[in-house]
Amino acid sequence: MLRRVSSGRQLPVDHRASLAAVKSALFAAFALDSFAAYDAFVTRRLQPGESADVYLADLRRLAELFGGVPDRTLSCAFVNGLPDAARQVIRAGSRAEALDLPSVVARARAVLSDDRVATVAAATAAPPRGGGGSRGGTQDAEAVMAARVPRRPRSRRCWACGRLGHLAAGCPQGNGTGSGAAVPDPPDRVTRRSVFAWCGRLVAHLPVCGWLRPAAAWVKRRANAVTRGWDDVTTDALLQSQISHVHSRLLAADPARGQWCWTGDQAIVWTDASSIAAGVVIETPCGGVMEDACWLRPGDAAATHINMAELDAAVRGLNLAVAWGVTNIDLRTDSATVHRWVDDALSGRARLRTRAAGEMLIRRRVDLIRQLANELELKVTVTLVRSEENLADALTRVPKEWLRDECEESRMSVMADDGAGDSAARGQTSHPLVQGWAEEKTCAEAVQGLES
Repeated sequence: MLRRVSSGRQLPVDHRASLAAVKSALFAAFALDSFAAYDAFVTRRLQPGESADVYLADLRRLAELFGGVPDRTLSCAFVNGLPDAARQVIRAGSRAEALDLPSVVARARAVLSDDRVATVAAATAAPPRGGGGSRGGTQDAEAVMAARVPRRPRSRRCWACGRLGHLAAGCPQGNGTGSGAAVPDPPDRVTRRSVFAWCGRLVAHLPVCGWLRPAAAWVKRRANAVTRGWDDVTTDALLQSQISHVHSRLLAADPARGQWCWTGDQAIVWTDASSIAAGVVIETPCGGVMEDACWLRPGDAAATHINMAELDAAVRGLNLAVAWGVTNIDLRTDSATVHRWVDDALSGRARLRTRAAGEMLIRRRVDLIRQLANELELKVTVTLVRSEENLADALTRVPKEWLRDECEESRMSVMADDGAGDSAARGQTSHPLVQGWAEEKTCAEAVQGLES
């Protein structure tokens, strides 16, 4: 474009580096001349949907093209181009208060904003009963179309029912579990992927699940044990019976519930552990359960002493409470030994005394609890409760039938392996009766631990 100006107007070479010279040349080539600019200035009106500031800026631009005008003249031209109602209001105010140009523009903004709100309200109101049309219907329609109505934020859509205005966690029709919703049917084609997806719909994204949480974890562990790939189909009878048991119990009472909306600095942390799992329940001072969680103990941790598992549950419970922003914690456990260890560590009354094989591991866990309380400035009290009163007890148990069935299967597997082994292998290992007795004793202890 600069080349066109240079070639058409013969802009000198020394002027091409001057911004003022280039600007004047561009205006001379493309802008309106003074006569056309004046004609556009005197006929300029506020356009539908145009703001007062844009309108004033265009008047200034046109005025500069024919030499400029004083602010008083620009103010008169500005008021003259406004709609009739706004023009009358601003004229009356100028006579009474002798408004300058900035005040006139501010008054125009307010008047135009009120007019748009009134126009939109009148257009959205019900028509009069007489059936007669209003005067200036076309102008009113244009004003309504030009009015800028603030957009309301999009409503959130519930993925459970597909409706707007709420999330799946608070869906009045339920979200697949809890709140009276229909329990999802078990998978027809049992694979690891389908079992994990079904269990995820039962417990995922819900803070409170109760007995359902360890049961779903146990079912997934069984699915892992009987399949080698994610899409391998299995006909395992134990897995099928466990899925059927969970589904039938859910039809009777679904414990999944809750919303992630609690705030506060006080909470009660219930912790418990068994030979199967560790469980934690976070409860409000008012008695409502905020969240529960459980962790199945791995197979190689079966030999770990129960007091060690109880300490691990206490550490997990404190971490869960800290994640909620709680600073005043009442830690409740049904283990007298763990209660004494943690209480002595927090109060400093006595040193930890134990002759267990994992003494150093126990000391490390107790020190971790003390460090959490000191560094995060937590007020932690420890309370000893009875097992039947512990809310976390249900999170450490699964149906006894599942344990008996799996123990029986394990015992039969050991006997079959012993019968098929060669004499050299039997000579290097213990006696088959001793192995079978050890497996049966371990299963019996696990079942007895659940019944106690």
